Amino acid sequence: MKKIFLMLLTAASLTVSAQNTDVDVKTGTFGNDYASLSSWECPEWFKDAKFGIWAHWGPQCVEGSGDWMARGLYLEGGHQYNYHRDHY
Repeated sequence: MKKIFLMLLTAASLTVSAQNTDVDVKTGTFGNDYASLSSWECPEWFKDAKFGIWAHWGPQCVEGSGDWMARGLYLEGGHQYNYHRDHY
């Protein structure tokens, strides 16, 4: 039942997103060349900002494996190696 509901929900969302094709694209102060981008200056507030986000999508983000997942794929007999060999 859940699978049918999810498939219907996905189909409905794709239908809605396909209908929104008449979106106006705003024109800005930059053109499609590097010369127009050379006039850009970094805002002062950004230079002084103290906020950052780090995200990585790869073998390290496998749940429960930590940062050693990629290394473990090459260690024969290890948990990550055996799992990867058996499933992929």
